[in-house]
Amino acid sequence: MFCLDRAKVTFTQSYLKGMMLEWFKPDLLHSSDPADHPCWMDSWIHFMAELQSTFSPHDPIAEAEQQLEHLQMKDAPTLCSI
Repeated sequence: MFCLDRAKVTFTQSYLKGMMLEWFKPDLLHSSDPADHPCWMDSWIHFMAELQSTFSPHDPIAEAEQQLEHLQMKDAPTLCSI
């Protein structure tokens, strides 16, 4: 849908919130000189790599094991007879 990677990156950045937005904000606000901005601003592949290396789990196997250990079944809703 996007002709340029930069447009795709900019569109995606518009949906960032919280810690992700705070991480990218310094580069977004101080990018007036094209020679001074990071390469991920013009490349979808580099942007995704930056996003994944910064925000993906450092140890996905350990994180999955921890989530499984703390897995709980929710109570089933009670059905009332009329």
